[in-house]
Amino acid sequence: MIKTIILIAILIFFKNSFATEAEEPFGPIHPDIISLAEMHPGEIVIKKRDHLMSIGLTNVAEWEESSLTSNFQHHLDGLLRAHRFINRGGGPNRRTMRPIQDPVFFALITAAAVHGYEGALRYISNFGRSDHIYAFCDYLKPKTLRVLESTKTHSPYPSIYLRCDLSNEEIDSLRIFFDKRDLEFHALLGDTSAEQSLIDSFYNAETYLRKRMWAMRLGFVETENTIRVLVETIACSTHSQFGDVVIYLRREILRILSRVFPDEPLFQKVPFRERSDRFYPKEERMEYMEKLNQWAYDNFKIELNLTEENFHLRRSTMEIDPDYVPYYIRQTNQYHRNKSTKCE
Repeated sequence: MIKTIILIAILIFFKNSFATEAEEPFGPIHPDIISLAEMHPGEIVIKKRDHLMSIGLTNVAEWEESSLTSNFQHHLDGLLRAHRFINRGGGPNRRTMRPIQDPVFFALITAAAVHGYEGALRYISNFGRSDHIYAFCDYLKPKTLRVLESTKTHSPYPSIYLRCDLSNEEIDSLRIFFDKRDLEFHALLGDTSAEQSLIDSFYNAETYLRKRMWAMRLGFVETENTIRVLVETIACSTHSQFGDVVIYLRREILRILSRVFPDEPLFQKVPFRERSDRFYPKEERMEYMEKLNQWAYDNFKIELNLTEENFHLRRSTMEIDPDYVPYYIRQTNQYHRNKSTKCE
């Protein structure tokens, strides 16, 4: 009996020891994974091939080790395309992509950026988690700064640089570098007036498309105030009609919050998001609605008061107006009518 207990304890110890290899997508990144960024990308693929395959990037099995280190850019392009395919959240474009969750994959892309592959910087800028960018700042910040100094133009890379620790001198120089219209960049530098301008612009936007655009900029900043505005907007009934479908703003807000809270399961796999609500069981929608109400109150003390009558993400126009004539019958060019209601 005692031997059995000792054996179990030893097994648990070894299991926890190997777990520090930390190939978990959530939580603090283990230093061993951060140090991978010092390696050549091809060497990382060789070392972590089984892990990269385990997260769905099966094409790495076909790569020849002899060409990985010499032709890594070609291989990395294929790897990034595979990542976009398996992680698209309702579409292949930047807005609908889920962030890079796996830290080993993030280390691989960081190593590619360090070794001069600019496409990796662009990928990190578009799809990198803020906490992962911060963890790898020692590698990313110098490279991003060189890009900024060489371009002297508006580029996506400040979104990486601004996630790192900055000195007062760097902050002052960046405030001069950025255009005054780049409100989100100035807000990330601590300019509260720029942050308030973003919030005011969001509230004052009168159409669905403009409100969605400002919501995306609020999500990029990720300050306490901008996130609170986004959470409150879940209760908003703003919507727009695209052909025969009515899309509600809260559907886009949930997408944005999935980037802001990448570890929150409530936002990572939103049910009934890509098809009209009527295709999903009412019980499933109501259960999700209750969880959303509770999450907003527990984390922000915000009462959304979502109910069966007002909680919608996507609906057929015929559900709202039984007399509506479908687009394919009208055969008129009114696909994007962009009708909106203002959030009360």
